[in-house]
Amino acid sequence: MNAFIVIAIGIEWKKHRQLQSSDQILMCLALSRLSLLLMTLATNFLLTVFPHLQFHTNEFGMVMRLFFSNTSIWFGTLLSVFYCMKISTYNHSLFMSVKTRISKFVPWLIVGSLLASLASSLPIGWCVFTQNSLVSSNITLLANVLNFSNLFLIYNIGSSLPLVLCCVSVVLLMKYLWEHTRKMKESGTFHNPTLESHFRVLRSMAFFFFLYVSYYIIVNLTTTGVVRHDSPWIILCSIFTSAIPVLHSAVLIFSNSKLRRAFQSLFCLPNNLLTQG
Repeated sequence: MNAFIVIAIGIEWKKHRQLQSSDQILMCLALSRLSLLLMTLATNFLLTVFPHLQFHTNEFGMVMRLFFSNTSIWFGTLLSVFYCMKISTYNHSLFMSVKTRISKFVPWLIVGSLLASLASSLPIGWCVFTQNSLVSSNITLLANVLNFSNLFLIYNIGSSLPLVLCCVSVVLLMKYLWEHTRKMKESGTFHNPTLESHFRVLRSMAFFFFLYVSYYIIVNLTTTGVVRHDSPWIILCSIFTSAIPVLHSAVLIFSNSKLRRAFQSLFCLPNNLLTQG
């Protein structure tokens, strides 16, 4: 799914020599998820072929996987905020100012998302490195205490801001579409293709928010040790967290008209199937 998004937007970029702001965010989102997959495969391969490098491979691989996971979350949140600002209309000076300028800010917002992801990934890697050093020095109790408190604090600080931004964008867009739909019903012009596309965007945003909240809870449970790594539940947690990028990318394809048409032409699917999706 993510490779398809990258290829489809890349073809669009080559054809028109430029990308829309939403396509720029989509491209970065898909690339971050592909990088996460490739980094996971590379780490597992190195651990299998070179088991004597387990310590260094685990440290580096964990930091890089966490970085790409955070960038995926930030880019998904940025996409939700962008859609909210472009679709919604509120008579507030600050809102209107951001709405008219957000397309110009997208490259800077992408860079800011990368820096925020890096800032929240490196400290966690340092905490794990410190814990492993203490464990190797037989200070196991202190290592566990430091690991629990530091990881819990750092992860929640780094993840709370995109979670709040995603929640606010979904609520604002939902409120706007609810009021807009009510006005259209009163005027007798409810059936509007543009409004239907806006609702598809809202569904994809709400779905991403649901997945993000679920991911946030699961990562907290596994990071803080509530769900131990030798527990059978860790398998279900791993399956769910790995499936989140695929599920959200599939929803993004079906809610985006250009990607939906490209997907239909690639796999020769009937148009009514994708429209219903």
